[in-house]
Amino acid sequence: MYLTELLARPRWTDVSALEARRLRSSPRIVDVREPWEFAASHIDGSENVPLDTIDRAAAAWPPSAPILLVCRSGARSARAAAALSSLGFAKVFNLSGGLLAWSERSYPLVTSPAAGT
Repeated sequence: MYLTELLARPRWTDVSALEARRLRSSPRIVDVREPWEFAASHIDGSENVPLDTIDRAAAAWPPSAPILLVCRSGARSARAAAALSSLGFAKVFNLSGGLLAWSERSYPLVTSPAAGT
């Protein structure tokens, strides 16, 4: 039973918005939302890789490099974290609560001028 529990554990780390902000300068920041969501607002320096394309994009990334995954609420990025972990990525971080948690702390987002129209 112990081995089953160990294997069932996620191999990524959920981080708070505060922890993510501290990590922000070192890992690759990957926003897994759809392009239109990313265009409306995103964390500065992040790249948009929609969840359904994460496996293909990850093929070009070094599996030892840290990756911070982001979405609106943390659900899609958790799925991306599971996918990357299963591909052998060792330093995977998921922004728990997503951009909603990020915004609650009043951390800055890059916004599109058209987003308010």
